[in-house]
Amino acid sequence: AMIATLTALNRDQDAQDMRWECFETNLSVPHLRSYLKALPDFEDVEAEERAMSHTLTFSHVGQALNFCMEWPDLRTAAQLIEHRADELDGDNYALLTPAADRLRDRHPMAATLVFRAMINYALYAGRSARYGHLVDHLYDLTALDAEITDYGDHLSHDKYVTALRRTYAHKSSFWAKVGDQ
Repeated sequence: AMIATLTALNRDQDAQDMRWECFETNLSVPHLRSYLKALPDFEDVEAEERAMSHTLTFSHVGQALNFCMEWPDLRTAAQLIEHRADELDGDNYALLTPAADRLRDRHPMAATLVFRAMINYALYAGRSARYGHLVDHLYDLTALDAEITDYGDHLSHDKYVTALRRTYAHKSSFWAKVGDQ
């Protein structure tokens, strides 16, 4: 309502400032779209790049990832995940599962880190009802491993699975479902 009022009063710059503030505070897709639409030609590209840079440093990584999925900008989502994987909430499978599925073809490392976050959380928290999904995620990781040439600072697939087996050796019902994975 405030933006509409400012626009009606021909206070276009104030309206733009408010749109940007709403985006910056909440990563609001509608406000960013309105902000970009109101810019002169060619200024929107620079503003969108600035918005994606802001997204990468946004305080809540889950909200930032949700924004990237909704925008959509899978490249920024992959960057976000690869740099802030330890902040992902593995319990947020409603966001993470579709994100991993969308990222897997073009950003296999990011998809891997998302699957790992869900696996790590569910095993740590003892969410045995999710074990079937975790086994599927392990198979996804095996498939993605063939696409990844450099794990950077992250564990390779083999080292990750070895670490899981060591840390969660006591989760016998999970490992029984995994079999010889």
